[in-house]
Amino acid sequence: MMHYYPQGLKPPPFLNCGTKSVQEIHDAILEGTGLRVGLLGDLLFKVTTVTALREYCRWWRKEHSWLKYEAHFLDCDDLAAAFHGDISKWDGWSATPNGIVWSAYLGGHAYNLHVALEAMLRPILRVYLIEPQTGEVAEVAAEHFEQFAPWLLMVNGKVGAADPEDVNWQDIAYGPMTAGTNITQ
Repeated sequence: MMHYYPQGLKPPPFLNCGTKSVQEIHDAILEGTGLRVGLLGDLLFKVTTVTALREYCRWWRKEHSWLKYEAHFLDCDDLAAAFHGDISKWDGWSATPNGIVWSAYLGGHAYNLHVALEAMLRPILRVYLIEPQTGEVAEVAAEHFEQFAPWLLMVNGKVGAADPEDVNWQDIAYGPMTAGTNITQ
């Protein structure tokens, strides 16, 4: 497939490590964070390694270095949305389980969340937080995530469709969330 890259930009190559179901992604997030996911946008996701994800994040920060912090106008939530929107437009990367999480940490902060494999030779799904202002990637540890006090989490990807009969929707969809709801409870 030919893909147009604006202004000659081209992200690091996507390392396809297979496809995971919405249930597998949900379970990885639940295990990694203790959270039941409020919104998963697709039934299938492609996964890559955290090494490839870190390479993408370094590339993204370099290519978007012109985005300069301005309190209230170009800050964490704007950069998290920009990162999420940008990763969603590239072949391969658009199909990965990525999203935005808002938390009460530091009086309110937005991050990007990504589910990736620990390594090619250790194919365990892990949850990673990306600080969009720096491009730093950190693994989420469930025992520390509660202190993070997340209140909204959404994850999406863009890969075909699976049979909805194969998904345990009762475990995944547990009702609408409202702003300020702590989803660790």
